[in-house]
Amino acid sequence: MEPRWDRRDALRAALELLQVGIEDIWVSYLALAGSASIKDLQEWMGGRDELPELQVDLLMLAIDDFAEQHASQLWCRTDSV
Repeated sequence: MEPRWDRRDALRAALELLQVGIEDIWVSYLALAGSASIKDLQEWMGGRDELPELQVDLLMLAIDDFAEQHASQLWCRTDSV
């Protein structure tokens, strides 16, 4: 199992690549039965708090789902760079 700090880095990189904030991912996270608040997620991302492993798993799944749903928009952004 990969350490949680690696997952934070992966999440930050995904948010930057998708050009979105955690607030944009939060709705997808909640739809997957995530229970942390946006503040909890921001605290975790900043390394100031921990989340249960299940919540981190759900957050990473929400990022994947969001990326799949917005893949065409992402390709348009990278084509123009």
